[in-house]
Amino acid sequence: MRKYITFTLIFVITIVCILQSPITFASNNFVGLDPSIDISPNDDRIVFSYYQKGVASIYTSKIDGTDVVQLTKDEEEKNSHLYPVYSSDGSKIMFISTPKSQTSLESSIWIMDQDGSNKKEIMKADGFINKAVFSPDQNRIYFSKSTSYKNFSPIARKSHHGFDIYSISIDGKDLKQLTFDKSYNLGSLNITPGGNALIFTKFEEYEETIYLLQLDGSKKIDTIEPKNLKKSSLYYPALSQDDKFLTFSTVSNERGIFHYDLFIMNLETKESKQVTDLKSHASRPVYFHNSNKILFSQDMNWAKNPSKYEIRILDIDSSNTDTGKYNIEKININIPSK
Repeated sequence: MRKYITFTLIFVITIVCILQSPITFASNNFVGLDPSIDISPNDDRIVFSYYQKGVASIYTSKIDGTDVVQLTKDEEEKNSHLYPVYSSDGSKIMFISTPKSQTSLESSIWIMDQDGSNKKEIMKADGFINKAVFSPDQNRIYFSKSTSYKNFSPIARKSHHGFDIYSISIDGKDLKQLTFDKSYNLGSLNITPGGNALIFTKFEEYEETIYLLQLDGSKKIDTIEPKNLKKSSLYYPALSQDDKFLTFSTVSNERGIFHYDLFIMNLETKESKQVTDLKSHASRPVYFHNSNKILFSQDMNWAKNPSKYEIRILDIDSSNTDTGKYNIEKININIPSK
């Protein structure tokens, strides 16, 4: 019985690390999209990372996938640029630069203008940063950082651990540590549209749980759980612009290879409903600002290696009353291989 429990724990931990990590196990020749995406405040452009020969750079395109523009490139091909996000007014883009192996405890936060000009390193970290977000007033940056890279079992692969949440002013000063948990895993950091709380996931007691960290000085942390789903791990939470709905990814099919789909929860009633049925892995949802749509990534090669991501748009208002299905549109992005 003890062996079974140990094996189950290792399996769950491995899945969590894979789901929350960028494409760390792709070959040096890997070409393709990273799943992390964001949308501009006026909903006309998206920003994303794309790998060429195992190194990720930042690109933008129109919402239909046309007018692709490369904004960053590491000339020495040693560092990947990941997790791009827009500022609240759309004038700036922030991203994380990290060695392409993503196995060392070093990374840095960069900010540039939305067209890729005026790049500036805000801070160099003594750890692995897996997400950074602007405050709505653009005066501060919140980020999650790991301080260890190891495995907790001889049969488990190494991964980043010891996560906490920090903040720093936009000029790289006034660094503050907000949590002191050294969490085994912490991911999907984001800020509520009103800027009053941070939302993130953390692995505890065999499951990935969604948390809210209040930014009113109380440091109060609340959990968010749908009441009509059986207890399971929840990933990639995203809040609607009116703070009334929460979208997340979780297991929709436990037979054979697990499938991960998007669900939407009403934050008042805590009732949730499944909105995709893709028989693969849907993740990284981002709400549009001015229409009832969600941008998300889908792994078309789930659960094989390497991942093959595509970007899609879910129209929440398009539900067919007979089938319960929603319209999902693929964004065709064409980037020439080098």
